[in-house]
Amino acid sequence: MGSLGLTLVLLGASLTPQFSYDQLFSVQRQPRGVRIEITPFYQWMFGSTRVDEFSQVGSQLSLSRDLGMKNTLGMKGSLGTRLRHWLFEIQGLWYPFRGKGRLPYTVAYDEALLPAQIPFQVEGSFTQIQGQVGYSLSFQKNSFQISPFFGIEYTQFSLGLRSRAGPSSSEYYGQFLPYPILGIEMEKEWSCFSISMQAEGTFFQNWSTFQEEGGTLKMSISEFRFQCKVTFFISSFAAWYIGGRIWFFQSRLYSPREDDNRFHLWSPALLFGMVIGL
Repeated sequence: MGSLGLTLVLLGASLTPQFSYDQLFSVQRQPRGVRIEITPFYQWMFGSTRVDEFSQVGSQLSLSRDLGMKNTLGMKGSLGTRLRHWLFEIQGLWYPFRGKGRLPYTVAYDEALLPAQIPFQVEGSFTQIQGQVGYSLSFQKNSFQISPFFGIEYTQFSLGLRSRAGPSSSEYYGQFLPYPILGIEMEKEWSCFSISMQAEGTFFQNWSTFQEEGGTLKMSISEFRFQCKVTFFISSFAAWYIGGRIWFFQSRLYSPREDDNRFHLWSPALLFGMVIGL
């Protein structure tokens, strides 16, 4: 009887699943290979804009208070690949500007003067394209990886004011030149989810473009983004995530004798997206 009990104990032990530390905490949970990422987001908008044209000094307009641009829905998508250590990615972001206002004073914007107490509408859009190359340092024992990266980014956007009872004006804020951006991403993985943080930014000042408008147009951009997200693994080729982002963006496009376009934005956002590995 004693030998039978010992046999059953040994048989049960052999049938019990054996989990190693590396199996339970593995940095290979994320979809690898070619990855497609789709991210709708909801964004609040704060900041200001001003457009000077020739000798006319533009009005300093608040995006949320004066122009009614309080929030918006947008879309971000990316296509990339993650090899053993190297990361390659191309991503694009787009969202529309919509708002309306009616101010107690005359508004000077671009070449137009919008009369006081006359309602106007605001329309425009923001597009940003970025390419990234990064190098991932993985720490298998604690399932942590850190990835510094370098990118090239291009931004263009337009913002127009239109009034049925008065003049209308639209200004194009195309930056004309791509600019460098630096960042770092950190990620900690568990068996079925991960937490990641990403910070990136640029400080690109007083660069001459190839455009002439009252002299050579120059551009300046200061930008910083911080993003945190929680990713849930559905399978080896799919995952979905939720997260948040805070974004600071400051742009100036100007020439010596004609233009001086300024746009300042800071914007928190909620993110919800999906990653698909091919």
